[in-house]
Amino acid sequence: MHESEDRPPEGFEIQFPDEPFEMYVGPHYFSHQNGELVAGFRAKSQHGNSAGNVHGGSLSAFADSALTGFALDLVDQTHYAVATISLNCDFTAPVRVGDWVECRGSISHQTRSLVFIQGRMTVDDRLVLSISAVLRLIQLRRD
Repeated sequence: MHESEDRPPEGFEIQFPDEPFEMYVGPHYFSHQNGELVAGFRAKSQHGNSAGNVHGGSLSAFADSALTGFALDLVDQTHYAVATISLNCDFTAPVRVGDWVECRGSISHQTRSLVFIQGRMTVDDRLVLSISAVLRLIQLRRD
């Protein structure tokens, strides 16, 4: 599916086109809005389950992508990568195929090597998923 078929709102672009998994399970888009990074994706039939809702695994993958993207936005990506240590998802409402899903997050605590982050996933301002994660900052080797 091409970006035009996903119909992302204005300002949303694919931030990590070299991440094959995110392109496969998404694609996932990002936009800077009012000083914060917002992630989004269009729920399509491949994200769905037999009930016509989006599969929880698809939402979990998007949550991981979004929170990782938020953390990467804060560091020099030429020197650091991020790996998920834990990801907790609390599902509060169903997401339907065709919905535009957005995620916003904030860092609650950061150490030299860990980032503690919380997020909210919404559809039309309706909370569908609360997320928390612990991410490890990985210093990349310098050549």
